[in-house]
Amino acid sequence: FYEKYKSKLTAGEVDKHDVARYILQCKNGKNLYDKNVTLQALEKNETLENEFYRNYDLKAMKGRIIPKPLNFKSKQDKKVEDNTLIFVGTEQSIVYSGYSDDGANTSRELFKVNKLPNGNWGLPVNVGNTVNTPYDEEFAFLHPDGKTLYFSSKGHNTMGGYDIFRSVYDPESGQWSAPVNLAHPVNSPDDDIFYASDNEETFAYFASKNFTKPGKIKVYKISTKGAEQAATVLPVIIKGSFTMNGELVYAKTEIKVTDKATGKQI
Repeated sequence: FYEKYKSKLTAGEVDKHDVARYILQCKNGKNLYDKNVTLQALEKNETLENEFYRNYDLKAMKGRIIPKPLNFKSKQDKKVEDNTLIFVGTEQSIVYSGYSDDGANTSRELFKVNKLPNGNWGLPVNVGNTVNTPYDEEFAFLHPDGKTLYFSSKGHNTMGGYDIFRSVYDPESGQWSAPVNLAHPVNSPDDDIFYASDNEETFAYFASKNFTKPGKIKVYKISTKGAEQAATVLPVIIKGSFTMNGELVYAKTEIKVTDKATGKQI
């Protein structure tokens, strides 16, 4: 349908909706979607969009999510009243989103700030164009290992809205690795934000607006080990035949799969 829309434009018309980007997101979605992988949800709560972070229990991460304090806001943040959220943990550094004061980029970017020996926070440093794009980057979570960064972006190879990405910092080169999209089923064509994982990467929290009511968002606690196992499950082929007497008409067959050990229908 996006291609059909494009075909209706005359040579002199400007595409006000940037449909080429939507087409790219559709193609990204096809590459990132895997119907064989399911979400191993331990908890799922639908909540108000502006209070979703209160549903995160981050004691295992030894941190919390809070509204960005005033001393972390740039002049431009204050000017546009940017009230984003940041994760504060026990690490000696924080990655958070905001606007540049130089006005060179009108989108949110990620900045890193280190704690100084005197206990104060140093000046924010832009994490660079490997992570940041011309689109918004936000909802950064710096893992307790101090080098693994999870963040949400409307750029890179998103399949629509914010997608969650992972990048790893190399202290020797001083560079962040190319962000990797966490793909389906964590990411969707809607906004997927604020992925936070425990030390051992056994479970994680994230929030998604996919299939939610206006003004609401769902907060998931997922088993990341379960997701890895689901991704490696071998396909099963069921072979049989379907026969019927008389006139050939539309017929539907339903197959139920049950776990023999537990009796639970899969």
